[in-house]
Amino acid sequence: MCDSDGTPLCLDYNPEVTIIDCHGNDVVSIKGRKLTCGVYYIDFSLSTVQQATPVQYSDVWNMLYVNGINIPPVTNEFIIYDEGYKIGTEGCGPKIYGYSISGVKEDEKITGGDIRKIYVSAREPYTTNKTVLVNNIQYRLYVREGNTQIDVIPWTMVNRTFTDNYFLLDTSWMIPNEYHLDIKATSNQQVDTYSKVIKFQIINEK
Repeated sequence: MCDSDGTPLCLDYNPEVTIIDCHGNDVVSIKGRKLTCGVYYIDFSLSTVQQATPVQYSDVWNMLYVNGINIPPVTNEFIIYDEGYKIGTEGCGPKIYGYSISGVKEDEKITGGDIRKIYVSAREPYTTNKTVLVNNIQYRLYVREGNTQIDVIPWTMVNRTFTDNYFLLDTSWMIPNEYHLDIKATSNQQVDTYSKVIKFQIINEK
């Protein structure tokens, strides 16, 4: 949830969420949980579905209050498929993607005190523009002193919303220096690290 400028909004209370099936029947009402400011979710699973799949369900978010103001309910839609999982002897191999960063440019000079929203884009193998949302992405920020790497931000999870993988980079506490960013992704117990994805500089405010 964000305002018209794209700034995340924190709700006064965790919202109420109602799952509705394709016939308009309420399946369950559950309390939402906060992942980070502006990002809320629910833990919910369906053991059986009465309708033939694929079938479209809705999730209605109620009790949305920001600074005491009641915001009208928000309705989203999602589709349930019958083949979301593989069960049997066939193995599920790790998924490997290509990663790119936006929100900061290579060798960019950033004035200390800026706050950047850094997007981590994952592309399917052998494609140039087919992006996907990925779980279990982490980032690390470090500086170099000779051959030594000194962590400034140790491995930290990247946020995932319904549309983006991102994290916020607050430079207000970072001293002028050259910084390097690494990305690490975990899939089916395989860990892949992408070193020196991008580097940038923090400079003093003039």
